Amino acid sequence: MSYKIKKIMKVDIQIVREKVLSGLKSKLPSINESVLNRMNYELKVIEDYNLVEYYLVYIEIIKICNDKNFLRSPGRGFAAGSLVNYGLDITKINPLENDLLFERFINTKIKETVNIAIDIPQGKRYDLILELNNVLKSFDVFQLLIPSLKKNDYEKVYVNNEEYYVHPCATYVLNKNLDYDFETFHIGKFHYLIFNDNLENLASNNYDVLELDYLSMLEQTYDLIGDEKLHPYSLPLNDLKTFEKLEEEGGVGVFQFDNISMKKILHKFRPVSNLDLAIINAVFTPRGLDNLYEILEYKRDKAFDSIFCIQKESPFNFEQREINETLQKNYGVLVFQEDIDILMHKIVGFDMNTAEYFRRLLFKNENKEEIEKMRRLFKIGCEKKSDLSKQEIPEFIKLIES
Repeated sequence: MSYKIKKIMKVDIQIVREKVLSGLKSKLPSINESVLNRMNYELKVIEDYNLVEYYLVYIEIIKICNDKNFLRSPGRGFAAGSLVNYGLDITKINPLENDLLFERFINTKIKETVNIAIDIPQGKRYDLILELNNVLKSFDVFQLLIPSLKKNDYEKVYVNNEEYYVHPCATYVLNKNLDYDFETFHIGKFHYLIFNDNLENLASNNYDVLELDYLSMLEQTYDLIGDEKLHPYSLPLNDLKTFEKLEEEGGVGVFQFDNISMKKILHKFRPVSNLDLAIINAVFTPRGLDNLYEILEYKRDKAFDSIFCIQKESPFNFEQREINETLQKNYGVLVFQEDIDILMHKIVGFDMNTAEYFRRLLFKNENKEEIEKMRRLFKIGCEKKSDLSKQEIPEFIKLIES
């Protein structure tokens, strides 16, 4: 097949809007003005970024997964910050309850490819692709082929006597009414797209569908039990016996918690909430281990109680209440990127797009001139908007940057 690039056609967003609103009505106790404002803002950005067709395809992907009762993980990466994604059941985490930010998913100050990834059980991707081809009559669904990587666990495909591997998650869905310029092949039931340097032009047509073993194990376990109350989507997040088990025995068979180091950390940390597990998971990286040691030291401190944040000898003695509360919630460390952005919004006065833009600048630490410009705006914002003293402003900047 021969495809040539052509401008994306304008698609009406009303279908997406109706689906989102219907989904939110089924998931939230009420749809208030705040919910509507956020939904409308997100939909406007999605439309401005020409992502309506992308979402129309995702609506079909999720419908197939739900119709076939595929067990999916609650949400992956930045996509969990979107209320629209929650309403469409792409994610199952309420961003309003968890202070997750849409601006980390799509940031109007940072031009980059929008990507949503979903997880399904091992071996279900072929079923999904076959059904997509049946449902999306005006689209072709392609699997991505990559040159030989000597990976034994990737499926091999031969094209013109050349060996390729099927990409483990990348699925491209291209509108037949548009022209593209890519090398494609039709083998058996599937279309294949050969990896080349032009693929960045098709980034908004890429749907990452990952197959995970642990979802297969959960699915099989639930099938054996057969009790709807014990479906993974219905399990409570505050079961103390579960946390005791994790503390005593570690996270054997639990995704991202199944290793010797994590077993030791769970035993020392003694988690009692889902937030505790999220904090452990977030800081269990080479860059975050120092924070983990600091957290463990904090938890051992006898002074940890409800008034710890206002004791003068504690590290939480900022005049600004929001900083102290955020630090106390996270055991003395700014763990989550959302917390950093929210603090900059509340204390500096940055809008969420600007806060996330500055956070990413600091993380990459490449554009020194832009960083210095943003630091000046940060300082001015603190002086005008916050309750911080002149001595505390440099401390707060250092806290954010560290």
